[in-house]
Amino acid sequence: STPRLPKQPALAAAVPRARAAIAAHDAPVAAAASAECLAPLYGVVHLQPTPGEPPFVQAGQTIHAGQTLCVIEAMKVFNEVRAERDATLQEVLVRSGQEVEAGQPLFRFE
Repeated sequence: STPRLPKQPALAAAVPRARAAIAAHDAPVAAAASAECLAPLYGVVHLQPTPGEPPFVQAGQTIHAGQTLCVIEAMKVFNEVRAERDATLQEVLVRSGQEVEAGQPLFRFE
């Protein structure tokens, strides 16, 4: 038989309030995430594979899920940032060689 915990009315009442607070907090984040690509980590952003080559993506371009948008270099490791869904790239919000913070918007999509 499964052990039963004593009833805790205060805890039972707090759980629905906590769930509602989490849902309210997550709603604006989800809306913002659908329109922007955020840096997953701190580092230096590279918008092209190597100097002199064309950028991975440009404003106005149709982007496909899984497509490389840029590379972020952190501690000599190059981390690809890929599109999560199909979209049209509206604006590039950073420049190549710029240091970015985790959570900083990199690209805006339509």
